[in-house]
Amino acid sequence: MKRFILQLVTLLLVFCSSVAAVLAGPIKVHVAECTVTGAANRDELKSALQGLLASRIAGDKVLSIDSPNGVDALIACSYISLGKVFSIDAVVSSAKGEPLGRSYVQGEGQDDLIPAIGKLAQQLQPILLKAASAAASEPAAKGAVPLAVPSASGRAGEGAGTAAVVAGASQSVAKGVVVAASSDVIQSQAGVIVTPPGDIIRADQATTKPLIPQTRIEGAMIGIAPGRDLPGGEREFVIAGQQVVRLYRQGKELKKTADYSISGDAKILGIDTADLDNDGVLEIYVTIMEEETLSSRVLSIGDKGFTVIAERLPYYFRAIALEGKTRKVYAQQIGKDDEDFYGDVREIVKKGNAFTMGAVIKVPQYANVFTFNRFADADGKKYQVILDEDGYLRVLDDSGELLWKSGDRYGGSEVYFKRDEQQMQPISVDRYRWRFLEQRVVVTDNGLVIVPRNSGLFVVGNNRSFTKNTVYAYAWTGVSLDERWRTKESQNYLADYFYDGQRKELVMLEVVKKEGLFDKGASTITVKKVE
Repeated sequence: MKRFILQLVTLLLVFCSSVAAVLAGPIKVHVAECTVTGAANRDELKSALQGLLASRIAGDKVLSIDSPNGVDALIACSYISLGKVFSIDAVVSSAKGEPLGRSYVQGEGQDDLIPAIGKLAQQLQPILLKAASAAASEPAAKGAVPLAVPSASGRAGEGAGTAAVVAGASQSVAKGVVVAASSDVIQSQAGVIVTPPGDIIRADQATTKPLIPQTRIEGAMIGIAPGRDLPGGEREFVIAGQQVVRLYRQGKELKKTADYSISGDAKILGIDTADLDNDGVLEIYVTIMEEETLSSRVLSIGDKGFTVIAERLPYYFRAIALEGKTRKVYAQQIGKDDEDFYGDVREIVKKGNAFTMGAVIKVPQYANVFTFNRFADADGKKYQVILDEDGYLRVLDDSGELLWKSGDRYGGSEVYFKRDEQQMQPISVDRYRWRFLEQRVVVTDNGLVIVPRNSGLFVVGNNRSFTKNTVYAYAWTGVSLDERWRTKESQNYLADYFYDGQRKELVMLEVVKKEGLFDKGASTITVKKVE
């Protein structure tokens, strides 16, 4: 009997709480100013997103108010833009700071922004009703101090920008800093690790001071290749964006001298240069994807700018100096369905204005034209060096046997293409599969293996963003790759690079500002003396 009475009382309490929630009227909600990361007009978006979300959550059961005082629930939202893709995240907490739930939406382009806000508001409704029940079941404490919602701010690509709410803690939050609870802070212990002098990487082994004045280049560019050496010590750089190829001349300052644009759905994936027939005319190999089909082009440089000498070529191009010797161009084709790289890697042969695939270059099945190179030891024995799909360096002998694999990951690129898999995927799954390409693996004339590492990875959906880079050089000891030098860590994403063997310089294309919904981004060229 007692058990029955207890159950009855419990049911009555639940019923009364529900009735109280209904009779109490609409739940009072305050939307804090949204944090914005990766957008050019941050200040405008902060208040605009706040107003849009506040108006769309309002209804018969939800009352949106401008002040956090006396509310039943608080909403902290953050907006992050990576390229053309954005994500809006929202966290709902009670008036006491207790987390009640979170949700997010994603979109691509300006047209998706307002519908995404509406969708997010719908997703938050059940969480807000939960807050109403909690507020009705517990009377508000008298004299309670309203919760102040901290606003996290940060530069594009730093991963900052998500509001942090720590309940029951009195904390001081500096701009751009999220303060963790004391239990989450790991104090460093005093201690010195002594290493032999030969293991010390000294700053003068890879000069960090740029050898040329850095110039801001409009656009978040994706590729760079060497141009012509000109009289008076001047030289050229060929740079590519997603739909443009530009020629820059470096003298006392960097000047753009020519450009070539593509249109429609075509997208540039890479840029390479070589003089395959040794006629003194530099060819520019542009890898282009158009509607899931390779439609690459070859350009030449003249007094009037760029000239197209071949187009609609079904090849991925990559210029590689095997064993650090003459730079040649290699190619691979695309297959059907999930075969992003089909067939053998072959050397490109130029005859007049015709380009065909020649000799086969033997690479493992998991490698492709973008992920391999070859070096030789002091005895002339050749080895393959591969950057595998997980980012690990592998060294194989001529028979294909794996001799060594790195413990760290390298590479990392934001360049990708998409393939439609609607017939291969359930309706609820993203119909497109994103395939990211990889950074160059370079071998110098003295046998060093150069490979970069982009870090600070931040992912929104399928899109990725890197914020830092370091370039490493390794020498083969006979059993493993041993580090010889590295560049100082740069606070920029490394889009592409090449090694100038004559000058012993590393030429790096870095993105200093990511492309956003309302901004094209910006890049720069950095040249470092490394030997």
